[in-house]
Amino acid sequence: MEKFFKNHPKMPNYDKLRSKKAEYRQTPIDERTELYSEPLLGIYSHGLAGQSYYSRPNPLTVEPIPGVPAEPILRTTVLEKLAELNKAIKADQKLTGLFGGQVELYVEEGTRLLTTQKMLYNQGFPKLIRQQYPDATEDQVKAKLADLIAIPSDDINSPSPHTTGAAFDVTLRYYQDDLGYVPGQQEVCLRRFDGDVTEANFPDYFEKKKHLNSEQDEQIKQNRQIFHSIMTGEYFGYETEFACNPTEWWHWSYGDQLWAF
Repeated sequence: MEKFFKNHPKMPNYDKLRSKKAEYRQTPIDERTELYSEPLLGIYSHGLAGQSYYSRPNPLTVEPIPGVPAEPILRTTVLEKLAELNKAIKADQKLTGLFGGQVELYVEEGTRLLTTQKMLYNQGFPKLIRQQYPDATEDQVKAKLADLIAIPSDDINSPSPHTTGAAFDVTLRYYQDDLGYVPGQQEVCLRRFDGDVTEANFPDYFEKKKHLNSEQDEQIKQNRQIFHSIMTGEYFGYETEFACNPTEWWHWSYGDQLWAF
């Protein structure tokens, strides 16, 4: 991979947003905007690659969750923004050089069924937390859970972000002919270890010197800076208006309460 160019924007510090994240559901929802009830579409309609994480074998549920569609589904406006961004990514020779090959966006989650949200919140993630933090108290498990997944809710004034069609999980993979999941597909190294529930998921985790203990850590830091600037549009000189979850580098949104917050 080429040397990281000098004037690339830095990763913002998300400490303040993390400390206040629990307040995001107090943000009022504007039902008057035309975006409030816009149609949902599958990502393949816009040429985007991806597959719902829980539609295939994974470390959390092991087997695919029945009923989870393979094709991620999102709001039309979100898809249009992602498609525009993805086109720019694939055409950018600088990025191809930086990563040693053409890359593309890969969407791992869009709209999530409330039943899936409940299962993950009540069973899946608590199990992972207890496995990785065996000495954690119940209060500590609950606090960690809040960093990882939203409380399941079908309240129209306080919905779970992934049930709105406005939130999505996304990473970068090396270009594939197949839009869906390709076993063994190569992804840009952003430290996405399946089943990991540590603070290394924070977007700015590797900005802190105490977390830089190897060349790989330095590479992850650089790659996250590039990825973050791509997703915000700063790399390309325009604003995508996407917002990043302060506790998950891969979770972005446009139009939900967390985004507005």
